[in-house]
Amino acid sequence: MHAHTINYSGWLHSNEYRQNALGDNVSAQVIMDKKRNLFLQIN
Repeated sequence: MHAHTINYSGWLHSNEYRQNALGDNVSAQVIMDKKRNLFLQIN
């Protein structure tokens, strides 16, 4: 899954903000930083 971009439509949840958001055709990608930590980037 790393470095592959997927398109998604549906509900997204943020634990940080404790809210849900409806996404319509958003793109998501798993990225790795220099310390080899994985992050989910959603546009």
